[in-house]
Amino acid sequence: RTGFCGSLTTFSSWNQAMVSLFLVGTGASVSNAFFGYAMGLFMSLAAVPLGESFALYFNTYVHPDSRKVPAPSGQWKSNPLNNEQNNDVIAAIPKSTCCLSVRVCQILNHVLLFTLSVGLILLVALTDRHHLIYDHYLVPTRTQCLSLLLAPVGAITRYELSKYNGVRKDFFVGTFAANLLACIVVSIAYGIRDGSQRNHPNSVYSNSDRKELILICSAIGTGFGGCCSTVSTFMTDTIKLFPTTKDEPPTNAVRYVLTTIGVCCPVALVLYHICDKNM
Repeated sequence: RTGFCGSLTTFSSWNQAMVSLFLVGTGASVSNAFFGYAMGLFMSLAAVPLGESFALYFNTYVHPDSRKVPAPSGQWKSNPLNNEQNNDVIAAIPKSTCCLSVRVCQILNHVLLFTLSVGLILLVALTDRHHLIYDHYLVPTRTQCLSLLLAPVGAITRYELSKYNGVRKDFFVGTFAANLLACIVVSIAYGIRDGSQRNHPNSVYSNSDRKELILICSAIGTGFGGCCSTVSTFMTDTIKLFPTTKDEPPTNAVRYVLTTIGVCCPVALVLYHICDKNM
């Protein structure tokens, strides 16, 4: 959930796309930006119960005799199987075996991550700097390789910030901080990238330096920013803030959504404009 779903969905890129529409300045672009925020929210909120319904069906199909069924709206039970049976199975496993298995898995994860990182670094370093895109679509670009190197940093940062979600019961501070940080990084990186793509007569950067700068900024926005921010967790957190009774208004959920968009959008808008103009 944290690694794949959180990295697959990116709040920062979505927010940056709406910022680009706001910067156009026309009435149509501004209305399209508001429409994009609204459609993104509604479709993401609708996707959560759809996924839960699929999980319920899959759980019933795999465990037809299961007595405990996961509850809707993200409130899952601990296990659909019998807890006493699970405790007996766990108690029968020696503790030394469990510790050894965990240690072996940790070592294998470190070895795999190290091997992947070294391979990506070699691809970035040995690739021709003057050809950022290859003719063959199966060959990864240097931007993609560098994005893959930065992606774990963004995902780990989001995971560490998620530990602060329990600070308040009516607001998920960790998810908000991760999305805000990603929006700041993406707006700065994309502002520098887009500003570098224009020809400035008084610029101190050469064409080759501009290409490298564009590559690095694109990788930072896609790799770190894309994996540090998340829409899936943002939506599930919003659903958790909905009241349990029908008579109570969804004040906390609405405040959480409006605060996230109301802070991230203006901050990204200002930072992108400053970086774009100063390049």
